[in-house]
Amino acid sequence: MFQVRERLPHGHRYPPGPPPGRGGWRNTRPRLTPRLAGYCAILLALAAGLAALLLTRSDVDTTLLRAPGVLFSQAPDGKLSNLYLLKLTNKTRYDRLVELKLENLPGSLTVLGGQLNIPAEKQTEASVLVEIAPDKLASGNTPVVVGVYCAGKRIDKIKTVFIGPRNQGRPVERTTDGHR
Repeated sequence: MFQVRERLPHGHRYPPGPPPGRGGWRNTRPRLTPRLAGYCAILLALAAGLAALLLTRSDVDTTLLRAPGVLFSQAPDGKLSNLYLLKLTNKTRYDRLVELKLENLPGSLTVLGGQLNIPAEKQTEASVLVEIAPDKLASGNTPVVVGVYCAGKRIDKIKTVFIGPRNQGRPVERTTDGHR
């Protein structure tokens, strides 16, 4: 007898010779072609990238922004203060107790409302007051680095700006009409 072969679409042909085995072409071993090797390489690179991102992510995400509408205020003891809004996101399954410290300038950092305890997989917001002596400021906009610590270990570093008076260290010259 003779075998009837189906026609493949778009003029493709079967390889020459009879189909191998009783199962036809389904039982043959797949060949490693350059296209298949390229797709495997791309898939491995994407899997490695995803693994690297998951393994290097931080446990706590921190955002420190200046409070809108407030430049600075001066305390009775002469220190200048700035108000910031803090957002902390805990990405773990455990509660975290977080502590903030000024790292590059001498001064005080106060979390308004007490300690920062972040529940598991939640976000917490708080207000932060930073006080610095005016003689420690370099200019009207002084860079400040705030360290975020959990269990004594620094988990994040935030860079922001402390806004103070612009004429720090220079005498203010006024004209007779009261303008600078």
